[in-house]
Order: sequence, then C-alpha cells, then structure tokens
Amino acid sequence: DSWTVRYDDDSLQNISLHFTEQMRKFFPQIKLDVNQTAVRERYILFKIGDITGNTKNSTEAYKIQTNISSQVVLVTGDSPDGVFYGAVTLVQIALKNNPAGSLPDCQIEDWPRFAYRGMHVDTARNFSPKETILKLLRVMSLYKLNKLHFHLSDDEGWRLEIPGLKELTDIGGKRCHDLKETKCVMSTLGSGADDTNNGSGYYTVDDYQEILRLANSLHIEVIPEFDMPGHAHSAIKAMRARQTNLKDIGDHDNANAYVMDDDEDTSYYYSVQYYTDNAVNPCIESTYSFIEEIFKQVKEMHKDIQPLKTYHFGGDEVAQGAWVNSTACADLLRSGVSLKSLFTQRVANITKDVALAGWEDGLMDHASLPWDRTLLPNKDVIVQAWQNVWEWGVAQRAHNLANSGYKVVLSPVTHMYFDHPNEPSPYERGFYWGTRYTDAYKTFSFMPDNYYMNADIKRSGEPITMDEICGKDLSGCPPLNKSENILGLQGQLWSESIRLPEQFEYMVYPRLLALAERAWHKGAWEGKEKTVRDIELKSDWARFASSLGNADLSILDKLGVAYRVPPPGARVTGSTITSKVEYPGLQTQYKLPDSNWTTLQQTSTFKEGQEVALRTLSPDGKRFSSEIRVVIGKVTDGSDNAHSLKASCLGVVLVFISFLLRMF
Repeated sequence: DSWTVRYDDDSLQNISLHFTEQMRKFFPQIKLDVNQTAVRERYILFKIGDITGNTKNSTEAYKIQTNISSQVVLVTGDSPDGVFYGAVTLVQIALKNNPAGSLPDCQIEDWPRFAYRGMHVDTARNFSPKETILKLLRVMSLYKLNKLHFHLSDDEGWRLEIPGLKELTDIGGKRCHDLKETKCVMSTLGSGADDTNNGSGYYTVDDYQEILRLANSLHIEVIPEFDMPGHAHSAIKAMRARQTNLKDIGDHDNANAYVMDDDEDTSYYYSVQYYTDNAVNPCIESTYSFIEEIFKQVKEMHKDIQPLKTYHFGGDEVAQGAWVNSTACADLLRSGVSLKSLFTQRVANITKDVALAGWEDGLMDHASLPWDRTLLPNKDVIVQAWQNVWEWGVAQRAHNLANSGYKVVLSPVTHMYFDHPNEPSPYERGFYWGTRYTDAYKTFSFMPDNYYMNADIKRSGEPITMDEICGKDLSGCPPLNKSENILGLQGQLWSESIRLPEQFEYMVYPRLLALAERAWHKGAWEGKEKTVRDIELKSDWARFASSLGNADLSILDKLGVAYRVPPPGARVTGSTITSKVEYPGLQTQYKLPDSNWTTLQQTSTFKEGQEVALRTLSPDGKRFSSEIRVVIGKVTDGSDNAHSLKASCLGVVLVFISFLLRMF
C-alpha cells in the first residue's frame, strides 16, 4: 500500500518533494506520492504552525506527531525551515530504527541550539571538484547544518569564474612552473610543474549556480569568501596579467582598472605562508574597483537562486610590514591611519546591503582589540573566532568581539579544525600548528557556553588548564557579557594537505557529525563541575559513538562517503586478543602472515610469537581502517604502522590507540 505526502502551504511543496525523493532513495520498497487530494489514513502532512514549547523562538523549530494505529504523521514547523528539519528527522528516524523504513509512535518537539551551524571548505589551496561539494551539502543537510562557508580564493588559487575577468581563472585558477607567473601562479603544495592536477581548477558560473540550487533546496546558505587584503597572491598576479594583456592590444584606458598592488611599493615582508607579495594595496582606488566588481558579479549569480545574504572578505593574517614603504600609502601612514581598518571600512561600505563576515583578526588590531563596530554600516558583521591556541593567550578574542557588538561564530582551531590529525600520530594526515590532534570525541566535548573550560592540551600535547590561561582570579579571561552575539559553531577544512576527494571525506567525516550534534543540542553535562562533567560526558559520548557505529556510518555508506574508519585497539593477554573499537557495532578483523582477513571472535586464540594484524571494517564491508600489529607474548620491533603503541609487562603486550587511553 502507498502513502500520500501532503502539505498545507505552497511554500512546503519542494520540502514534500525532497522528503519523498529521500525516502524513495533509501527505501525503494516504500511507495510514496505527493498528492494534495484529501485522504483519511496513510498520509504524512507537512504544515506551518506554532510550536508551543519553542523557548528560543527559533524559526527552525518543529513538531512531529506519529500515530501508527491511525497511520497518520503530522510534521508542523514554525516556518518552512522548521518543516524541513522535521522532514529530515523523519528520514533519520526511518534510517536509524528500522531497515524497512517504518516509523514508531512518537511525539517530538525540537529546535536548534544555534541559528548558525556551519562548515567551512577551502577550495583554493587544493581544488575540490563540484561533485565533492554537492555530496558535502547532502550530508550537511541530513545532519541539520545550514551554512556553507565557501573559501574561493587564497594565495594559491582563485576558484570562481568571473565573467569579464578571465585572467582570474585562466591564470589565478592554475598552478604550474612559471617563475614570472604570467601563465599561472607558481606551483606549491606539491602541485607539480604543470596545471593538470589538484593545484588547478575552478567553478564555472554554471557550476556555482548548481551548487547554489542544491544548497537552497536543502536550506543551506552559501557564504562566498574572497580573502583580502592578505592571502591575495593569485588575484594580484591575475590582475597584473590582465594589465599586460590589455596594454599589449593598446587598451591603456582599462589596463589599470583592477590592479591591486603599487609599482613603487618597496615594502619587504613575509606572510605566514612565506609570501612576499600577497597583500592588496588599500591605498589605491583600483583595489576597491576590483572588490566592487566581484561583489556585483557574485550578487548576480545568487540573485534568482539564493539572494546573497552574507559576503565574506577574509581579512586574516595580513603580514606585518605590508605597505610600510608604499608611496600610495605614505600620507595615510604619516597621519596614523590604520590601513587594515581603512580597508575593512571600505569593503563594508561596498557590501553594506548584506551582512559582512570576516576572520577574527580582520576586525581587530594586533593587540586583539576589536575595532569600533559602529564604523561598519552593515546590519550584521559576522566574525569567525578561530585562533584560540591556549598557550598563546589569545582565546579571549571570541568574547571581546561578542562584547563589542560583533556576531561571533565559534570556530576554534583546537576543536573544530578538521585539517588537523584525527589522532596524535605522524602517519595521520593533517597539520598540527594549532593542536596536536582533534578527534570526533574532542569536537563532541566542546562547550560553547563555557569557552575557557575547553582548555585541554597545548600544541605539544602537554596538558593545560583553565587556571593556567585565565589565572586563579580569571583576570586573563573576560566573561561573555553579550551571549546573544554568539551565533553558533563552524567546522573548518583547509586543504593544504588534501589532494583527493577521498582525503577530503576522510578528514571531514565523522567529525562533521560531532559538530552537528553540538551545534544543534546542548549537552546536559556542559558547564558542570569537572568530576561530574567528565562522568556525564563519557556516558553521553558512549550514546553518540554507539549511534555512529550502529547507524550513522551505515547512512554515510549509503551516500558513498569515504569517512575515516578508526583503527581498533587491542589488549593481548596470553594467547587471546581482546579488541575494542571507537564506535561500537563496527567489526574487527585479524590477519596472520600469508592468510586472509578473518573476523576476530572472543574465542580467537593465537600462538606465542605470531604477528597479528588487526583492522576495523566499515558497516558495508567495503572499506577498512589502517592496520595495527601485535606479536603474541613479546614486544615487536618498530612497526611501519602509526597506530601501534606497544608495551610489555610480565608477558602481556598492551596496544593502545589514543582513544583507548580513555577506555581502558
């Protein structure tokens, strides 16, 4: 028998169609049809209405009422967004509770903790194909994330076609060996001598609009970022090439229209990534002509699909010493004007009819003091607070910015930079400049309302406490006086070490699911006394990890996501191996030399001296973790595998993975 999907408002038609499509995809045996004809049973109704328990007054609140005996399901939302998330929850319930897709009797009222639940993706350092972004959007939607912060330019590449400025993609969108950088920007990050690999690529207008259409249908806002005044090497070189091309054909009037550097600037500086020419000049008008053109064109791309709401100008990591010897800036420098602040104000005026977003250091001076918010005309100025390396003493920036009137998205490197390793191993992909590792547990354990309580380890891996960074009297840690200015949370994926879609997904998942959980729901343990908090957190994590292992990873398998399968941990006692997995429900396999992989059983026994390889299997059996190796009854030599930590005591070999240090 078939079910009917109905809606009471035309604004819910696409939601009804999307829900039906999702259910058919995951459960092809179920017959669902969108039909406005009134029926008395076997129907799902989506409707707009008040959610009485919605204490946050969230427009994303929803209520689900299922009555299986009468075969009626009602999904009510405060707005189309709320109805959409109610529909998403129905899909999740069906996926997690019954392979046949059936629904239990239930009454649910739900709304998000934060209005901003985001994921940042850098496509500039290494390019990610359109299909990777589309898949990311689908997973984000299923876990109720609603902002894609799309990093489309940086020193190493410009990734969006801008009609009329072909050099941005013809040159700025390519990397190759060209010392003059007139054909491409110089190869870096292992991109090779030609432009045929991950260092090159861009989204056409059609590509970008396809991304926008999918995002809009999934209730995800796309926030494009074009990073300036620093991190602009590729754009600067592209506009110099444009100048040359136009001069070569005699068009001197237009040649200088978008040049962003000063010929007579002899300033010498190094950016964090060792560029000496990556800061656009804030003292020449052609810089702002360029930004106006980009803003105008991007607004046009968005107009009929998802009107542009937020423009991200970057603003981060401007090198000290940029512009100090610029003749164009000489008068301003003598007058004591902050050139960074001047640049930000000019960009704000260009973009004043939308929200302006930037990284934290783009909206403050070098002393971590935010600029006067009233200088920027935008209704909202959104800041990603990212640089909280505990021992550096800058964690107070997030609260300072919120208290100064900025809308803050907590994006801390210590807990939400997914380009950092999943565990403290030299064999794991990722940077470690901000923290030694960030696993899903660490992201899950983040406490947005108790920012300084999150202090855990230094970059070296040594422990650090809140008292160390704040002082016993908390004088080093200003309180949050305007909590309403904390918009939400955002995960970050920078792409320096990511060259393939599989590597992209290995780093993002399942950490993205932990981010989504914390952005939507506040843990009952947050802010409690440490002893109590640790006990309750461990219990909550056990629940979440069990959901990952027994349900969510299977969902990712169905979506074709190449998430990280965590390696097992093992305890070897006598001739027996006891294994644990990070996510309960996953299977451990073992292999002896010259044999096939076999499921590890509680009764599996081995002979003294045998070397045994162990790995974790994905739920669909198609992928597996890296291997760990143990030798029964004795310590082995060093292993090529990163995940093996070996010790011997009275003939017992203990092998621990980092997460097992908490479990055993």
